Order: sequence, then structure tokens, then C-alpha cells
Amino acid sequence: MPSAAPAESPSERWDVHGLPRAGGKTFLVTGGNAGIGYFVAEQLAGTGASVVLGSRDPGRASAAVASIRSRVPGARVRHVRLDLADLASLKDSAEALGSDRLDAVVHNAGVKFDRPTRQETGDGHEAMFGVNHLGHFALTHWLAPLLTAAPEGRVITTGSFAATSERLDLDDLESTRDYEPERTYGRSKLAQMLFGFELDRRLKAVGSTVRSVVTHPGGALDSLTPSRPPLRVRTPGTRLRGLPAGILLQGKDAGAWSAVRAVLDPSISGGELWAPATSPSAAPHAAARSEVTWPTRRSRPACGRRAAT
Repeated sequence: MPSAAPAESPSERWDVHGLPRAGGKTFLVTGGNAGIGYFVAEQLAGTGASVVLGSRDPGRASAAVASIRSRVPGARVRHVRLDLADLASLKDSAEALGSDRLDAVVHNAGVKFDRPTRQETGDGHEAMFGVNHLGHFALTHWLAPLLTAAPEGRVITTGSFAATSERLDLDDLESTRDYEPERTYGRSKLAQMLFGFELDRRLKAVGSTVRSVVTHPGGALDSLTPSRPPLRVRTPGTRLRGLPAGILLQGKDAGAWSAVRAVLDPSISGGELWAPATSPSAAPHAAARSEVTWPTRRSRPACGRRAAT
């Protein structure tokens, strides 16, 4: 287990309400048209960066772009069609960025099904594993030249509570024998997180300037999330019902903070897990211990906890 880094001074603490400027940089957020991904995009747009929303639904993406522009004057935000279930299309999506470099990609998009019947992508992969892991894996390949062209490109992978209670079956990665929705979803997120950690190890081994970071949004509820019409409108009743949960949980706007910090903080060196300070995600879990080391270290209170791996 790696040793903990030295404690930081108060002047180094991260302020999520005073993000550094990032003019001239370009960031891609998969699934940036809704949920946590939307707030990642909105917050990054506020830094002056060019933000691209990767989404397969042009209608929802257009609404998200309009919402961000209405809240962030002069926002440089646009949409690129991205269908993570269609692996053959991802090369075109990367080329559609029309950029000579990419400073960061936030792998946020994902699907979770509760239907008892196993579903597959058009490529024949189990749908959750195919979209959540394989799609992002392939997209990273096509984005690699753009990330390498940036002074310090970053790959940000979104983890989940669900991963901590699962183990990968290397003989049945796509749950052909024991499909169960919650289990299969957890395995897809664990595969994503393992990819994020291993990617950083390999990048460092070849001397790459690109860094890979895994993040966790913590518990983020719709009822605690501010309205962003027409994407979503929170009623007063919904807000009141969610207040008790606010003692331990947060809205999706706050759930975006870990990813936003992983994109912007120059002190992050890669190969780490960033999560809210109140999240148990960085604590050791017996089921995941043999797959990933999860040492804990409280760090930078404004955005919580960092676990080096």
C-alpha cells in the first residue's frame, strides 16, 4: 500500500465555488446532457473552457446546451453525437470534436437496468458492461492522440458504490451465466474503475503526460438537486421531502464536484480515487480488496477525500 502524501496547508485547500480559469482548454463530458454529467459540464463551462457534451440524444443535448448558456454568460459549449453502445461509431465521434487536442475527458455516461432479462448492445455485448465499460474503453483509444497532444491530458472515470460489493468473473465478464441487474451493473462499474487505475499505471510506465483519475460522486439525489428547466424542475414538495436525506447525501450539482476537481486541480497526479469526504467509497471493502487497494486519507475538505492506489 502506498504511503500517504504530506498533509496540505490551509492555503492549498480546494474551493469548489472559486474554480481556476481554464480558458483555451477543451473538455469532453460523456452523458453531459443530464444528471451529474450536466452539472460537470455547467461547472466546467464557468471556467472559460470549451466544453463538449457527448450524447446520443441531440434533443436533450440541445436543451442542456441552452440551459448552460442561460446560466453561464459567454459559455463555450456544444454537442457531439456519442453512442457508447455502438463501438464502430466512436472513431467518428472522436473526429467530430474537430480539435487538435483534448485536455480532459470525463467518462460519466452510463446505463443501469432493473429488468430481469439480460439485454445486449447491437454489437452483442451485455448492455451495461458494453456501454459503461467497453464503450468508454474504446472511446479512450480513439481520444488518445488528442489527450497526448495536450500539455497534461486527463482521463476521468466515474466510479460507483455498486462496485464495492462485486468481484469480476474473468471467465464471464458479460454475465452470460449469472445475470442479475444489480450485480451486473456493479461489475460494469468495477470494470470501469479497474480500467482507470490500470490505465494510469501504464501511462506512467511509458512516460506519458496523460493522467487517469477515478472519481466518485457520493450519494446524489434528484430531490436535493436544483432545477434546470426544461431539463428538470424540482418542485417545493420534492425539495422538502429530500431535506432529511440532506444530512448525509447531496444533490447532483455537488455530486459533480469530484469530477470537476479531477479535471482542474494541478496537484492531482493520477492513479487516485477522489470522492466526497462523507462518502464511504474510499474505505476498504472486503469484496473489492483483492481487486483494488482502497486506502483512506482525508484530503482537501472542500471536495473531500483522496485515496491513492
